[in-house]
Amino acid sequence: MLLQEKLDSFFSHRYGAFYRTMHEELLGVGLRGKDNNKTVLYHYGTRANGENSLAAYRKEPLCVFSFPKSYWEPRRQELNQILSDFALVELKAPSDSPSERYSAHQILLSEETIDRITNVIREHIAPRVGQ
Repeated sequence: MLLQEKLDSFFSHRYGAFYRTMHEELLGVGLRGKDNNKTVLYHYGTRANGENSLAAYRKEPLCVFSFPKSYWEPRRQELNQILSDFALVELKAPSDSPSERYSAHQILLSEETIDRITNVIREHIAPRVGQ
């Protein structure tokens, strides 16, 4: 599937406006999107799926904003600080399913979390682009 087809499927979802907001914010801070199975992965540089993959989102099995393990697991303390702005019921620890096993942690998408997710992108992800 081409990236634009994947994005269109996310944007037409019932949380489409949330996915579009995250997409625009992530592109706005200098990241590039990549179709990655059930996920849209955002990275800087020419190579995805590594130390330069800073964010992702998916709609299956749950609608979440995800922190890629390759980047965030070595920075667990910083990630925990970011996650402290969210209630436990708004967080979803990744399972061992194929679509979640590469995630360090996830935030459930909702009307209550989208503004804080946007803030995470601006305040915590943007400064890391290109580092």
